[in-house]
Amino acid sequence: MITDQVVEDWKFMSMVLDRFFLWLFTIACFVGTFGIIFQSPSLYDTRVPVDQELSSIPMRKNNFYYPKDVETIGIV
Repeated sequence: MITDQVVEDWKFMSMVLDRFFLWLFTIACFVGTFGIIFQSPSLYDTRVPVDQELSSIPMRKNNFYYPKDVETIGIV
């Protein structure tokens, strides 16, 4: 009793809804991902890391410094 036109209309409607929910899901995933990443406290923390602050070993060649006893002797 159901005509072919009604069946085709329902197929079209399901395709439209399927595409709509696909876009909705994709946008929700991107927004959620960026929301979680931008809530990270480390992005907004401007303090010097503890390992750099308390390290007695130079991190890079440009930050090299001589120990105090070598400077006071006058070797450098």
